[in-house]
Amino acid sequence: MSVTYTISGRSAKGGTVRQMAILSAAIKVDDNPPVSSSKTDLEVIIEGPEETQPKISVMGGERGNFHLGFTPNAAGQYWLDFIFKGTLATEPFLLPIKEVSGSVPNIPYSGKLRSTSGNTAAPAALKSPPPSSSDDTNKQREAAEKSKREEDRKKRLAAEEERQRKEAAEEERQRKEAAEEERQKREAEEESERQREEERIRREQEEEREERRRREQEEEDKQREDERRERKEAERRQREEAERRQREEEEVREQRKEAERRQREDAERKQREEEEARKSATATATATVTATVAPEDKAKKESEEAARKAAIEKKKTRSLSEKRSRKTEEIKGRRRCRKKTP
Repeated sequence: MSVTYTISGRSAKGGTVRQMAILSAAIKVDDNPPVSSSKTDLEVIIEGPEETQPKISVMGGERGNFHLGFTPNAAGQYWLDFIFKGTLATEPFLLPIKEVSGSVPNIPYSGKLRSTSGNTAAPAALKSPPPSSSDDTNKQREAAEKSKREEDRKKRLAAEEERQRKEAAEEERQRKEAAEEERQKREAEEESERQREEERIRREQEEEREERRRREQEEEDKQREDERRERKEAERRQREEAERRQREEEEVREQRKEAERRQREDAERKQREEEEARKSATATATATVTATVAPEDKAKKESEEAARKAAIEKKKTRSLSEKRSRKTEEIKGRRRCRKKTP
């Protein structure tokens, strides 16, 4: 895996000592931006004139775009090595840091005022003394002129010193204003960077909250779906239990009906047997009365009557057996159908 980078930003071409250097690094892996990355994936090692490595802040990281910032405390060459996900970049990055310029030194008066002030008059010491009648008068005049020249020189020196002081004060004021502007600019940039970082953190927190709300909503939907399935399953079981109880009740009713039917059939059969017994007794009595009239006809009639009654009884018995068989088959068929029903 080959790691390369591209440097941009305010300090890409260099910075100033004791002022924050801000850089933007676009990391590429095999000449392509990484699909996913975070600020913890990038490590920066600095070698420079300082004995200890400066503390560097790494921000961003989305698709390999990082923002770097550190404050150099010494002028010189700073070499930055980038390590992305454990892989060292192909070459280091050189960042030159220059020294801040100092204040303007105070230059003492050197006598150049005469040549630069535009005053073309000759000095007072070079003027011709007025004629005098006595040496004392000349000496007094010379002393007065000398004193005047000395006072003029002191005034000029004081004026020059005052001008230099004002110039130095003006330069110091301009330097302070420039430093203040630089400081305000740096603070504005730091504030802007801080606001961007706060905005990024806010967006990340908002995304985390949104992701958390989405997961909670999914959990609630899943829970509701599980509860709905459980309710449906409980309702299905209740329906099956009710159907089972209903089938059992129907079977009990069918069995009760079958028992009642059998009781009726038994009662009818007993009644028929009693009627047949009465009829047989009546026939016997009749045969006894008519035994003397025609014995042969009587025997024949009795035989025919017995055969007819046996045939009727056999037919009734067969019909009753067939009815019971059909009823039993119907009950068995209904039970088999109920067992097959889910």
